[in-house]
Amino acid sequence: PEAVLRVNVLGPKLMAEGLLPRLTASSAVVNVASVAAHRNTQPPESVEQLISATTPEDIRAWLGDHPVDGPAAYDTSKRVLVDWTTRLAARLIGTDRRAISVSPGPVETPILGDFATSMGQESMERSVATVGRHGRPDEVAAVIGFALSPEASWLNGIDLLVEGGLMAARAAARATTLNPSTGPEPGPHEGIPS
Repeated sequence: PEAVLRVNVLGPKLMAEGLLPRLTASSAVVNVASVAAHRNTQPPESVEQLISATTPEDIRAWLGDHPVDGPAAYDTSKRVLVDWTTRLAARLIGTDRRAISVSPGPVETPILGDFATSMGQESMERSVATVGRHGRPDEVAAVIGFALSPEASWLNGIDLLVEGGLMAARAAARATTLNPSTGPEPGPHEGIPS
């Protein structure tokens, strides 16, 4: 968990802060988070503590108060990155620089097998059953390229989900379960597990 938090929380924050003075007008910071950010179960005050972390010692202290396993550390680290990026975006307003996070779902990369091991093969299979396939690296790269482009100059402070509609399908399934009369028409993915 400590390595996950150091890489996913401290790494992007320290790099972005170090590069801010060198960013020219019309630049953007794009942090790669994950749909896992939206699975985080840590309370807001716990996330807030990690947003404030600036050293490995801060990470170790947080873990002392909030023992988590690897998957929970990953989910929390990505939530922290999304929230910190939003705050960075607010700081950059008026400077002609922007900050955005991009949250991919499962993507066909060499580490996909590692995610299946840590998050559970069943979870990965549910994702494929929901949207038909995993994403491709070029699809995520295209969104990042757009976010960095002049055409996206008004895009700031948001988390772009790049997951083929996975979160929308899960939200629709939950809404239908809670109130079947207001849900979408039944389709091929009826009863999608969340």
